[in-house]
Amino acid sequence: MVNVLDATLVKDSMLQLMCTKIGFFPSIEIDNHILKYIIASFPYIIKNKGSELGIRYAVNAIVRSESYGHQIPPTIEILTLPLDN
Repeated sequence: MVNVLDATLVKDSMLQLMCTKIGFFPSIEIDNHILKYIIASFPYIIKNKGSELGIRYAVNAIVRSESYGHQIPPTIEILTLPLDN
């Protein structure tokens, strides 16, 4: 039961339970390493959903999970389109 609350340190067998705990129900199979980063950042993404900050949290979670320790921050450019009246 050590590290059961830390998504980045939890055993792979507990990941699906952690997904259920935070309300994340993926419809596709996600690699366990990437899933750990998603679970760790999911509450922040949901708290800021629809905002630029929420998008940045989501992109950073995926990029950091795929970089395997490289700490180069990604460049995120968000383009907004004008609304038609």
